[in-house]
Amino acid sequence: MRRTPNVVKRSYNRGLYILGSVGGGIFCLVVFSIQLFSVTSRGCDYYCLQSAKSSLPQIIGYLFLSLTIFVGWRIEARYDATRQAIARGEAIKYPLASLQPQAVQEAMSLPFTFRIKMPWRSFWASLGIVLLVISCLLSITSYFIDSKTDLPTLLLVTIFIIGFMDVFFILLFLGMAISLQQKVVITADDITLYQGSRKHRVRWDEARIFILPKSAQKLPKSLRKFELASRDGIVTWSYFPTKQSWFFCLLPTIPPNDYNHIIDALNAYVIARTGLTLYDLRG
Repeated sequence: MRRTPNVVKRSYNRGLYILGSVGGGIFCLVVFSIQLFSVTSRGCDYYCLQSAKSSLPQIIGYLFLSLTIFVGWRIEARYDATRQAIARGEAIKYPLASLQPQAVQEAMSLPFTFRIKMPWRSFWASLGIVLLVISCLLSITSYFIDSKTDLPTLLLVTIFIIGFMDVFFILLFLGMAISLQQKVVITADDITLYQGSRKHRVRWDEARIFILPKSAQKLPKSLRKFELASRDGIVTWSYFPTKQSWFFCLLPTIPPNDYNHIIDALNAYVIARTGLTLYDLRG
């Protein structure tokens, strides 16, 4: 049976799923083979049986992990098959969004750019809680692990470990803040999403699907996400809640109400330029 070619870019990385599921299975096979060789070559003595027994939870754990990755892969593949069917025009059985944006080509003055990034207050609030928890756990752990060590030595070792972990998490959070920030540029020819060092671009004349992508549940409008995809790119954008939280990871650089009005205008412009219909694949 000939495989139908993809019309739009795949929504998941198939290579990572294959690597995870097959790699876990190969690891289990290698551990099992080593234990089997040990038993057959040395005989079933007590130490050999204990070693085989101790490795059994690892084998079961990696088998379960491989199975979980495989199931996730099949779920993503089924969802992507739905996207491909819509892009091919086989969308009779798939639901349309209840509220369709109205096509308005003059909805935006071009070129237009908006940005989304992690606010510093959210960055320091989240980082502060993580560092406080890590410091407390390391202090308590170091005390109970070796209570015979003299206090000055134990204190110096604990301070060194806490300092190392603090620097590690500060760098980790800085990397996350940089990689998560987004910039969306809308021009007369295309829409481009810059996310960290990555660039995602969809030309208006090459767009094939406009959807509300899948989510764990049907989110309210304040968190609704949109996806526009072509054969070579996928660009996403979303609404943001008007009530800002200290721990909300990403926020627009303009007031949320103004930003959400821009998203309404963008959706109207997408419909006008592409002629696509908005499908609802949530839930």
